[in-house]
Amino acid sequence: NSTVNTKYGRIDSSFTYSNSSSNNDVYTVTTVTSGSNGVTPDGISIKVHGSKGTTDWMKLSSLGDSKGTETGTVTGKGVGEIQYIEVKSNSSNCWYPEKITVENQIGGSEKTFYGGKWISNNEQTLKQSDNVYELTIKTGTVDHSGTDCEVYGQLVDENGKESGWTHLSEIHPDKDAFENGDESTFYISVPSDFGKIQYVELKSESNGSSCSDWYIDDITVKQIQGSNVGDGFSVNPDQWDVNDKVMSFGKESGKIGTFDIEIKTSGSSGSGTDSDIDIELIGENGSTGRVNIDNYVEDYTPGNNFEKNDTDKCRITFNLGKDGLGKQVGSTEGSASRLGRSKKEGFRSEDIEGCQ
Repeated sequence: NSTVNTKYGRIDSSFTYSNSSSNNDVYTVTTVTSGSNGVTPDGISIKVHGSKGTTDWMKLSSLGDSKGTETGTVTGKGVGEIQYIEVKSNSSNCWYPEKITVENQIGGSEKTFYGGKWISNNEQTLKQSDNVYELTIKTGTVDHSGTDCEVYGQLVDENGKESGWTHLSEIHPDKDAFENGDESTFYISVPSDFGKIQYVELKSESNGSSCSDWYIDDITVKQIQGSNVGDGFSVNPDQWDVNDKVMSFGKESGKIGTFDIEIKTSGSSGSGTDSDIDIELIGENGSTGRVNIDNYVEDYTPGNNFEKNDTDKCRITFNLGKDGLGKQVGSTEGSASRLGRSKKEGFRSEDIEGCQ
């Protein structure tokens, strides 16, 4: 046994370091694992490539078996300046590393490699030239902003090339993701021929249980590794992401429209409702998707709006898509609206007016 002093502390007799070859170096490996499911119970293996050669596969049984940051130490051939690494899972479970830092304690070389993709038991090469983006999404703080839906995201470049959908809920550090006021950061790897980012696409899908629309406050995306480091943008949607509808945000994320909406409930017997109310705007180019309007209604009080003879007003900002809604189509009141109810009880609307 040998004793080695490192910036991470003293490695003593609990660590076996074979110095039978003067070519052996000590490598400290620190991993940051995403997601509640993206773990591998038997650890990972790593191979380090450097200016003077390549190590054999080195097994780190304690790394990758839980989310968060973990550090382990192994010995292997001295390879000089670290250039890139290969990694693989030691089990059939896949692993989603945010980043891996490798430090040669003897040679002094240190490199950080961002993952942003699933790693299986088939080896994957990670290089600092790989294109990886950091995506940060902040959920709003208005009532019911959060969602329990499954959230997906993908990046699109200036030529329309897509990164492919990433299941953000699955790689989120907490199972209870995208709650009111949460700020969540994700790492996403894109193809080598991916150009400068143009926009982000997000969608939320039902997971078999009841899930609501999601209110997005801020989105920031930037390249942190690769050919266009620093490329990105920030946008403040400040709007609802509608369940089961793809929404685009970015440099050319689509037209945004703010509508003043007035709903008059009929005076007929039984016209009112205590249900949640959804609204959808429809045009010749498409629709906004259904949005729950309760949180937007002026002086909203649960159970006291949309009652007989009531007139309820609200102002809502919608993402209208890249082409906008186009000419409005719909009812003869001049609206382009479709009202729905989220619960069993219905109501009768006498008049709906909307203007942009």
